[in-house]
Amino acid sequence: MYEFDVLFRGMAIGVNLTLLIFVLSRYHRLYIGWVLAGVSACLCAYLIGPMIWQSTALIRFIVQIFAESVPLLFLWFALAIFEDHQRPPAWSLWIGLAYISMALLRTWLGADYATSWLTPALFIAPQLTKLALVLWALAVIARHWRTDLVQGRRMLRKVLLPVISAYMGIVVVAELSLATIAAPQWLDTLNSLGVALLTMTYAHFFLRMDQQDLLPQPAAPAGTGLETADQLELDKLQQAMQEDCLYRDMALTIRSLAETLAIPEHRLRPLINGALGYRNFTDYLNRYRAAEAASRLRDPALARTPVLTIAMDAGYRSMTTFNKAFKSIEGMTPREYRLQTLDTVKKT
Repeated sequence: MYEFDVLFRGMAIGVNLTLLIFVLSRYHRLYIGWVLAGVSACLCAYLIGPMIWQSTALIRFIVQIFAESVPLLFLWFALAIFEDHQRPPAWSLWIGLAYISMALLRTWLGADYATSWLTPALFIAPQLTKLALVLWALAVIARHWRTDLVQGRRMLRKVLLPVISAYMGIVVVAELSLATIAAPQWLDTLNSLGVALLTMTYAHFFLRMDQQDLLPQPAAPAGTGLETADQLELDKLQQAMQEDCLYRDMALTIRSLAETLAIPEHRLRPLINGALGYRNFTDYLNRYRAAEAASRLRDPALARTPVLTIAMDAGYRSMTTFNKAFKSIEGMTPREYRLQTLDTVKKT
């Protein structure tokens, strides 16, 4: 059984090293490329860790740091590819530092900590933190499940990354249940096989993605580089949004819009993404909704109209959603925008 464990670990390590080299050679200028390379490096450390118990303390220390960082790097990758983050969130750095420090302290203390009052803090707490990071990654993947317009990452969002997240969660739960008991050899071998299969599948999917799937691309000027059929569909879409104001419908989805326009959904998604540059359908709707709301907030005749009424007329379901979307576009809340613009009008 041990021989199979080593074989499966070697397979997974080989695939991760290949992916790491490919990513750094092709995407070394991109933040997401370095995050993905970090995921591969940490997975290699996770796989190598059990086989270097005879190495020096320094080597084991370095390998453990990388191995413990797998869930954190995976969350960063999910945020980078699905939320278009260009840097890791500050809060995640502090959380990662805390749980890695606890894991390292647990190793430094050795077996003596197992029956002491330190057990919850040095084992259960970091494991629960890792589980929380995996669940957060799942939440990121699921957040814009239906509104994503990028075909490549829709494929990852639908199939691959939920499977990887679920597997990582199972591993963490298994580690929690085993607590201070050594895992049986057959379980280690099964885990090595699972990591190898998931890594190979993940590498296959990722290597097929284009750079435009990973980063926002500037939209081409409307009417350029489009086939006649695409241009007709784009014109129909623009008329529906700009003249018919379909965006005011709170229940509007990419599917219902496709049905209204009689355009297949699989054609409408890349049309909005490629021709207009939007990677998320909600962002596309917010462009029109926030613009209409801003126009009404600037109107002195509507100065006494409640902001919530303006938001709902523009297609928003709640003030929370409206405030967040409006501030991301205008840089201030709707009420601040109204006060500033109306004050400017009075002075002029």
